[in-house]
This record gives sequence, structure tokens and C-alpha cells, in this order.
Amino acid sequence: MTQSLEARRAAAASWLDGDAAQQLTTATRDNVRRWLTEHCYAEFLPQLLVLIESRHVEELTRLFWERIPFGTGGRRGAMAELGSATINRRTIAESAWGLGTYVLQTRAALSKMPRVVIASDTRLRSDEFARLTATVFAALGFQVFLYPEPRATPQLSFSVRRLQCDCGVMISASHNPPSDNGFKAYWSNGGQVLPPHDQG
Repeated sequence: MTQSLEARRAAAASWLDGDAAQQLTTATRDNVRRWLTEHCYAEFLPQLLVLIESRHVEELTRLFWERIPFGTGGRRGAMAELGSATINRRTIAESAWGLGTYVLQTRAALSKMPRVVIASDTRLRSDEFARLTATVFAALGFQVFLYPEPRATPQLSFSVRRLQCDCGVMISASHNPPSDNGFKAYWSNGGQVLPPHDQG
């Protein structure tokens, strides 16, 4: 008889609280637990359960050992279908949401609709991630300018100023390997987001 999804989730959570403590770091277990239990990660649950049920410790570690940091310039890392330590649809959407809400908080006094321009390079999935980013910003109430084909990073930087945008996003991992991708954030001056804004 096939177990229900909830029964499988409960068994996975029990393993995380028990035997996994000897095999995974606390940070890895915390990140896996969040993706296992929080509703916003529900689309990834079937894949995650397979990894847990097969006790694929190395892969769980690779995908969840950290929350990919938002540092100077944005986030970059290896692409995967899921995982807090990788670039995927969820971490891209979280990055867009974080930047968008920060802009809204810091520029609350502005009377005009906030604006963002988004571009992407030729890496695998860059176009997909750019369109997802545009969707998130539109949901936040931004006027969105989205380049329909690949662009170079300097053009994105120029476009932020030219279009008088509050921020810009370049989907690219710059000099990282082809297996990587990234979310590069730009401020209203066309420069990369730097301290203190990178921690916002």
C-alpha cells in the first residue's frame, strides 16, 4: 500500500530529528526541514522526499548546506532544481521578492510607481529566471521593463539610469562556470547593490 504524502513527510521529519543528526550538519537539517514543512516549497516536496527516503546524504548536503547568501552584487551559485544552497526557481523568486520589498520600504515616500529593468545573459535558464523575476516584481506593483533577448551586463546598468528605474536585475553568474547562474542586483544609480543595501 502506498503511503500518503503526509505520512511520507512525517517519516522524513522524524529521520531529520533522529538519525540524520549524525549525517547532516545542523544548518543542512534546518534548511531541509524548512523546505519539507513550509507551504511555499510544496512544489518541491516530491523531489525532496525521494532524496530523503533514499538517504542521499551527499546530495542533500550539496543542495541544502547553506542558504545561498545575498552579498555584494547579489547571489550566484550552481543551478539545481531545488535547494537553499543553489540557484533555482525558488531562490530566484526569493531574491526578487527581497529586492523588491526592500526598494518599496526604502523609497516609500516616492509618489511614482516604482520601476525595475531586467535583463539576462545566454546561460541555460537565464531567460526563464528573468521572466520569473519580472512576474515577482509585477506582483509587487512595479512597472517592469524586461529585455526579450540576451543583453550584456553594462547595458543593464545603463538601462537602470536611462529608464529612471529604482533598481535593476541581471540574471547572470558573470565569470562563474557554465553550470552556475545568478541574480545580480543594481541600485537606482546603475551600480551594483553595495553595503548597507546588500543586507536589506
